[in-house]
Amino acid sequence: MHAPSLVARLSSLTVLLLLQGCSSSENTAVADDAGNGSGNGAVDTGSAEDAMTDTGSGATVDTGADGSGSGLDTTADVADTTVEPACTALAAGSWNVNGSCIGMLMSGEMTLDASGCSFTLGSWNMAMDVPAGGTVAGDAVTFTGRNWTGCTGTVAATGMRVDASCPAGGGSPACSFVMVAR
Repeated sequence: MHAPSLVARLSSLTVLLLLQGCSSSENTAVADDAGNGSGNGAVDTGSAEDAMTDTGSGATVDTGADGSGSGLDTTADVADTTVEPACTALAAGSWNVNGSCIGMLMSGEMTLDASGCSFTLGSWNMAMDVPAGGTVAGDAVTFTGRNWTGCTGTVAATGMRVDASCPAGGGSPACSFVMVAR
């Protein structure tokens, strides 16, 4: 007799490990036809009116078509439908800028990208050092341009005003400015 080849032994070991892994209760999703979501990791595959997923932590998410949570689940329904926008929309067009960072009232044009979450500033009425643009995340603004790195602001809920400030640096003191849509 001869010993089984290395390939045959590895193949047998692989099959054995796969079979053992498939039989493990931790790795097996259990169909819960009763609709109560009581199994750990159970997915209820019942009617569209009572489709729910058990997260395994005791919190059941009822995604029933009627939204009433009328399934047989006994845990509290979770309803989180709030979706925050990527950014507070700014108004494209003419803007005035003034404050200690600018030194005097200036006006220019704001152009928004397709998402509305980044902008460029240009066509200033004077040739001075002003922000070139920026990005908006939520209501927080980060400005771009030479000497404007580190300057940040907050968009007013209407998108028609930005209150901003710049930290001290490069021999310049900290300063602030306000941008208002015209």
